[in-house]
Amino acid sequence: KKLNALRNQADEANNRADTAESQVKELQNELSSKDQEIQTLNNKISNLEFDLQRSEQRIAEYKAQEDANQKGQSLNEELQRKNTMLEQQLEDKEREWRETTEKLRTLELQTEQLDRQCTQIEAERAKLENELEDMTQKYLSTKEELDSTLQGLEDL
Repeated sequence: KKLNALRNQADEANNRADTAESQVKELQNELSSKDQEIQTLNNKISNLEFDLQRSEQRIAEYKAQEDANQKGQSLNEELQRKNTMLEQQLEDKEREWRETTEKLRTLELQTEQLDRQCTQIEAERAKLENELEDMTQKYLSTKEELDSTLQGLEDL
């Protein structure tokens, strides 16, 4: 009975260790996915910052053109329209940049959370492996004792 109980406990420990390993793999895959998503968002941020700089440069150029070309009213109106359009584009890009930055922060928090979960699962796995090793030692000790007892009975 003790031997069967020890076997059952060892099987349970093995099953928990396998489950923990699969959870670790899943979390590692998810972490890798999140890292890729962070990289994508970083690239978007870089592109948005470049677009923002380019838009600011265009605005500066248009303002310089506007100052130099105050001769014609139609040209002035067109420049104002373009300036308004560029300012709207700039606001849109800034809004996109803020949204992307917020997404990045969220992903970083999720990544930290996944790292903590992974660490906890790895600690649990190590604990289960230690329990399995202890159970195996107890099993071997019990088996030796049982073999010894059976040998003693046979000798009688």
